[in-house]
Amino acid sequence: MFPVMRRSSSEYTPSGCRSVAVVSLLTVALFIFETLARGETGSKANCSVTESEIAAVILAIKDEIYVNQYNKEYLDIGADKVPVYINPVCEKGRLWLIYKLMPHGELFRGAYMSKDGKLALLEGDPARGFPPTHGASMKTVYLDDEDVIRMKTKWKKLHFSVELTPSPRDLQEAKTRQGMRFKLKHQD
Repeated sequence: MFPVMRRSSSEYTPSGCRSVAVVSLLTVALFIFETLARGETGSKANCSVTESEIAAVILAIKDEIYVNQYNKEYLDIGADKVPVYINPVCEKGRLWLIYKLMPHGELFRGAYMSKDGKLALLEGDPARGFPPTHGASMKTVYLDDEDVIRMKTKWKKLHFSVELTPSPRDLQEAKTRQGMRFKLKHQD
């Protein structure tokens, strides 16, 4: 007979568990991306994105740019015509978009509307850097190129402009709205 080798509980490391969790999260995120890229949603709670929702999302993007003082970062890429791709179908109340948030680069990002429908709230936080493990807001560099191309081809393409030097009034209004969004995101 051969001796039975048993591992002690100390041989199982938390880092191994972390690796499994990261792989699992990435697998789920890729499934979501592929589903969205093909336009498949499968949920009865889907709806068409309205013009007012699109306007609210673009305003949220611009507010985030101004409040974080990213506006000067758009000088080299053309501040007057920044593309944004928006999935024309919202999924369970979530809107999906792709756009460049400089200096972070191109993002795949979710957004949802406040209960009163007046403010769009963007998923993720620029201060966290949009890691690949946050499926609702991440850099497109972490996604399959073909999926990103497919989404950009099928989704609605719009443009917005960034004021390189926003007026004090515009900046104050952006800060006020961002403060309201922060409260809405963190209320329980």
